[in-house]
Amino acid sequence: MSTHIDLTELNKVADGDQDFMKETVALLLEEIPENIKNINQYVETNDIVALKKIVHKMKSSFMLIGMKEIWPLIHTMERSDSPTEIVAQTPDFIRICSEAIEELKSI
Repeated sequence: MSTHIDLTELNKVADGDQDFMKETVALLLEEIPENIKNINQYVETNDIVALKKIVHKMKSSFMLIGMKEIWPLIHTMERSDSPTEIVAQTPDFIRICSEAIEELKSI
């Protein structure tokens, strides 16, 4: 499994506060799976507006935990006007998120 997570930024924000970091990781472990569920629903219902909104909402969390590999997908999904192109990004987006969840669980 490749490494998607880099906690350097979170450590800076937390100023070394391990409890804050643990709470943030725990929160992400709740939020990311729920967001994946919603993304799948939006793809099924072809709700591109909601799909783009949730991807945008997740962006700040991904910045915090250093998920750089997902940036090209986010960039495409946010900027594209093509529903087909946006939906085409979701399998890789979900895969990276799912792998990141497993990494976060091991932290």
